[in-house]
Amino acid sequence: APEPEPESAPEPEPEPEPESAPEPEPDPEPASDADEVGGLFERLRRTDEIPVVEVVSEPETKPEPAPEPEPEPEPPRPRGPDAVEIREQAVLPVLNAHVREARRVLMEIQNDALDQVRTLRKGARWEPDTAAMAAALTAVAAPIGAEAVEAGAAAAAVYGATTAAEAASDARARGVVDDMGAAFAASVEKAARADDPAAAAGRAFRGWRNDEAARWLRTAAYAGYHDGLGAALSASGITEVVGVRHGRLCNVCPAAAGVVWDPAGSPPGGLEAPPAGPDCTCAVQPHT
Repeated sequence: APEPEPESAPEPEPEPEPESAPEPEPDPEPASDADEVGGLFERLRRTDEIPVVEVVSEPETKPEPAPEPEPEPEPPRPRGPDAVEIREQAVLPVLNAHVREARRVLMEIQNDALDQVRTLRKGARWEPDTAAMAAALTAVAAPIGAEAVEAGAAAAAVYGATTAAEAASDARARGVVDDMGAAFAASVEKAARADDPAAAAGRAFRGWRNDEAARWLRTAAYAGYHDGLGAALSASGITEVVGVRHGRLCNVCPAAAGVVWDPAGSPPGGLEAPPAGPDCTCAVQPHT
C-alpha cells in the first residue's frame, strides 16, 4: 500500500507588527499678531486697575549717644595787677636811655683801645688803662639807680599806696653799676693777655655792646625800682610783700620759695630781694 504522504508542517503565524508610537499632538499654532497685541492690552488694562503699593523700607536708625553734659564755666577769677608788666612799663624808658649811652661810650673806648694796639711796636705788650675805661662806663650808668627808684615809688600807686615815700636809697643800684665796671675792666685785661690782643679786644667790646652792658644795667634798674617800690609801700602801711616768679630762678631769690617779708627790711634767711643777681628777673608785689 502506498505510504501516506507526510503532513506538511503548519505555516508559522506571522509576527504581529509592532504598534506604532502615538503621533505627537501638533504644537499649537502661534497666536497671530492681532491676538498678541490684544493680550498685551488686556494685561496692561488689568495692571492699571490694580493699585500698586510701593513698599518703602524704613531706614534702620541707631540710637544717638546721649550728649555729654558740658562743664559749667568757671567764674572769672579776679585779676590783680601784673607785677612784671607794671615794672617793665616803669623801668624800660629809664633802661633804654642808659643802654644807648653805655653803647656809645663803649664804642669810643673800643676805638681808642684798638688804635693803641695797632700802634704798638713789634713785640711790645699792650697795657690798657682798664680803670679809666671802667670809670668812663660807670659814669654814664650811675644815674640809672636814682631814676629807677623814682619809677618804683611812682608805680606803688597801682598797688594802693597813697602816701608819698621818702626818697629811697639807690645804694643797691649803684653797687650793681660798680660791679659792672669791674667786670668790664676784667674782660679788657683778659683780652690784653691774649695771643692776638686786637682780635680778642674786638670780641670783648662787641659782646659788651650787644649784651653785657644791657644785662648789667637792667639789673641795676630793677634794684632801684624794687627799692623805691618797697619804700613807698611801707610808707603807706603795707607790711608784707612777696616775690613774683619770673625767668630763671635761683636759691637766693625769695620768689623761688614764696617767702614773705616786710618791705621796710630785707627778706629773711639770707635771701636777697629781687634782683638777686644779673640774671634775676623776678618782681615784687604786696602779699594778699
